[in-house]
Amino acid sequence: MLQIFKSNQILAAVLFLLYLGLFYGATLLSVEYPVPTATPGVFAQLIYDAARDWPIIWLRVSAMVLVFLQATLLVFTVNENRINNDSNLLAGVFYCLFASMIPQFMYPSPALLANTFLLIALVELMGVYKIPVASGRLFNVGFWISVASLFYFSSLGMIVFALWGASILRAYNIRELVTIFIGAITPYFLAGTVFFLLDRFPEFMDLQFARNMTFWDFQGVQNSISYVEAGLFALLIVVVLLGSSGFFQKRIMQVQKKISLLYGFLVFSCIISLFQANADISHLLLACIPLAVFFSMSFSVMATQWAEVVHLLMLVSGMALAYSPWLLRGL
Repeated sequence: MLQIFKSNQILAAVLFLLYLGLFYGATLLSVEYPVPTATPGVFAQLIYDAARDWPIIWLRVSAMVLVFLQATLLVFTVNENRINNDSNLLAGVFYCLFASMIPQFMYPSPALLANTFLLIALVELMGVYKIPVASGRLFNVGFWISVASLFYFSSLGMIVFALWGASILRAYNIRELVTIFIGAITPYFLAGTVFFLLDRFPEFMDLQFARNMTFWDFQGVQNSISYVEAGLFALLIVVVLLGSSGFFQKRIMQVQKKISLLYGFLVFSCIISLFQANADISHLLLACIPLAVFFSMSFSVMATQWAEVVHLLMLVSGMALAYSPWLLRGL
């Protein structure tokens, strides 16, 4: 199966929908599936209010389409920046796997909505390497991270990641770092202005700040499967951290810096969970972005037979988690 996705034809990404169908088929079963509990940002709340009367199946389908689009964008990003030696679709495959194997992931959660804009910000940040004038891209980095935070508040902490990342990719320049801040302020200014003109500014402040500004507000463990889910992601992160030396070998300096950027994204995506109200397992969707890239790098150089076997084990394990509410019903 994995060999199919070693193609460098971006149109083959349509196969991601079939891959996602293996997981999202679980939500069609007559079993109540858990939904994320993390407090939404103001934009996410507006979407939920508008979709209040939608059948749950349409919400699941919208989440699947969103993961598909994000996986395709991630493939484009990896191939465009030559992070893998050979262009392929593996980053998208592993993003689909990681972003779908937890039941709470298969819902348009605030974290999943925010991932779209964090990915765009990552694309812009990688694009600042060795270009004469980067002000426009750096403004966009701050802008898109800020937009992500309007869906999922703790995403705003990725501004610190952007400042660090810009200093990794370019010589330190205070004016360029200020540009990131200006970009971050802009969405809040525009959104606040619209709400003010609609005489709803107190609602904006309540939804975006009063309900979200907190520290160490994690949801309790719901059942024994929660330990398995958290432990599995911890294992994935440990594997990536332990394999760091291999990812940097035989890479040009530009790619090495971008790999460092991905490690920074992984670390910061975990740290900012401390500042999310009602943080739950869905927060790990942010970590799926760098994890998918690192696993695609590993599997790109792995012997074909081993790659197929290991991927099959990961796929079966992921599907077991995805179907766990159905498999464990009545227990």
